[in-house]
Amino acid sequence: MRKKLLFFLGLLALLPVLFWLAWRSRSEFTLPVVWASRVDSSFTSPYNISKSPSYNSTQHPRLVIAPDTYLHVTWMEGTLDEANGPAYLRGREGEWPQWEWAGPHNNPGYTNPAIALGGDGTVHLAWAGGGGPPYDIYYAYKPVAGSWSTPVNISNMAGNTVYPSIAVDSQGKVWVAWQTSVSDTNTEVYVAYKPSGGNWSSPVKISISSKEDQNPILVIGPGDIPHVVWRNNDTNWEILYSKFEGGTWSAPVNVSATSTHSHFPRIAADSAGNLFVVWEDEIDGPDIFPPLEWQPVASVQARFFFDQGALSGHFLRRLQPVCGLARLPRRLGNILLAFYRLWEHLARR
Repeated sequence: MRKKLLFFLGLLALLPVLFWLAWRSRSEFTLPVVWASRVDSSFTSPYNISKSPSYNSTQHPRLVIAPDTYLHVTWMEGTLDEANGPAYLRGREGEWPQWEWAGPHNNPGYTNPAIALGGDGTVHLAWAGGGGPPYDIYYAYKPVAGSWSTPVNISNMAGNTVYPSIAVDSQGKVWVAWQTSVSDTNTEVYVAYKPSGGNWSSPVKISISSKEDQNPILVIGPGDIPHVVWRNNDTNWEILYSKFEGGTWSAPVNVSATSTHSHFPRIAADSAGNLFVVWEDEIDGPDIFPPLEWQPVASVQARFFFDQGALSGHFLRRLQPVCGLARLPRRLGNILLAFYRLWEHLARR
């Protein structure tokens, strides 16, 4: 206990030195709190782009932005619990025409369309369809100035198959991930792809547990490598990750590893090969985790997050045993986090 106290007092004694370092370096770098600050114009007033009848079910919108600044938007449209399907609309501020159907609207529910845009401007759509339950995953595309293709069943599963995620690589290869139910307690994650101008591959199962694997999200990273995250309930709801490289899918990796339940991940990749994952975690109620980051060499480092105003996460777990505190005060936590980030930056210089 005495060693812990001495370490903590020594850390406080270093505060003047750290302040001096921050002052000396103020013209050369900016603390993360400043990086997170930016001045944006205000949002416009909401504009109704679906203009659906009041009895319609208009849910689960998704969008992509084209280089020409037009938005491509899809959502589930139809009569609630009776006849739903994928709606599509291309528009931008001041230019919102009437939306159109991208496929049949014969589902009681679950449509949940996903959208992606190819480098040639082709719009790619995947959704749960077939008039079920059970549902299958359907795919259709629309070339520039063209019409929607005939929807194709790309899953052909016996169980209920829903929640697609779609992406297109630089070569025009389309990738789709989804979940399918094997039983009431077993849901699996599958992926299929279609080369540009080719046919759809057979679905490949990338989850390996016999429990629930749900809500997959797929993204294409540098080198046209597909990456997928999803939530798994093997023993505790966790966020799992896999990538396709060298002709095979990697074994799933647990990227959340929290003691509480983790849900509904999202993933993004930057041009340097870093991957970022965010998810919801039940710390003491649903909280949002900032991203975990993978470097190109596949090392993993944790970002920091705040839990209801107090410092928490990996940084807190490192400090709590040293300080002998169950919870750091908010102001002290903010100061320590700022200096830790400053030290990190200086260590990298």
